Amino acid sequence: MSTPTIYLLHGDDEFGMAEFVQDMQEKMGDPTTAGMNTTRLEGRGFSLADLQRATSAMPFLASRRMVVVVHPIGQLKSQTDRQKFTDLLDHLPPTTAAVLLEEPLKEEHWLLKWAQKAGERVWVKGKNLPKGPELVKWIRAQARERGGDITPEAAAHLAVLVADDNRLASTEIEKLLAYVNYKRAVDADDVDLLTPDNQAGDVFKMVDAVGGRQGKLALNMLHKLLSDNEPIILFSMIVRQFRFLIWTKEMLSQNATQREIADSLKSQRVRDFVVPKLIQQSKNFDQPTLDAIYRRLIEIDERVKTGQIEWETALDTLIVGLTA
Repeated sequence: MSTPTIYLLHGDDEFGMAEFVQDMQEKMGDPTTAGMNTTRLEGRGFSLADLQRATSAMPFLASRRMVVVVHPIGQLKSQTDRQKFTDLLDHLPPTTAAVLLEEPLKEEHWLLKWAQKAGERVWVKGKNLPKGPELVKWIRAQARERGGDITPEAAAHLAVLVADDNRLASTEIEKLLAYVNYKRAVDADDVDLLTPDNQAGDVFKMVDAVGGRQGKLALNMLHKLLSDNEPIILFSMIVRQFRFLIWTKEMLSQNATQREIADSLKSQRVRDFVVPKLIQQSKNFDQPTLDAIYRRLIEIDERVKTGQIEWETALDTLIVGLTA
């Protein structure tokens, strides 16, 4: 199989595309030499003449040079311009790698059709932002690639807080791994401690609204979270929250101190600073109510998994029922 001369990436994942370009540069060897052999042409400043000059230039002290072209098709207004563009790409020398970065393209787009006909010379990849469960998988994979680890629960929590922004998620992963010194898996309470909430409301506040019987506020928070995240992620966080509330309530009924409650929750990797919040929040519910809520959550999980109800409807119904 021959090495492609054109790499076409299209989608809304700008961070993923930037990573791809960086990886390509690293494969070019010495950073200084790679920098001298890389040209970047941006959308509005792009012209066919500039592309012709950049792609026809010979590499300097290297076997290949790279030309990165960002959103070129917006400047190709006519059929004639498009034809000139593809003709130019058809005749790229093997010493040049052209990386085209574009917004999401539909299957019938003229550039994708051309790429399909071009065969092995063109490598095409859709790069769309990972969302919901895919973002959780991406976060865990990124942590492992960097020599650390993050629990599934913590990854789900981080996905909620960064609101599907994988560039922000990347920064937070680096910070979290440094915080645990790469010696243990990052847990959900590390995320609570270090990652700011990037959304209007978080799960803790939503549960507070439920406890205060503020139905409208709780539903608003739920819908805000649902607009940016997969329902199953939110559901897992709600289950976790009520599980800790039940435990805290039981300990308080046995006259346990805050220190004793904190010690008892350490096995669940709950940080000490979270315990006062749990104690305060548990006062919004009596023990029978918490037990009933938890049974209801188990029932919802079973009904969704057996196809009896959709996640959104189940969560809506849960909040309405709890705040009525």
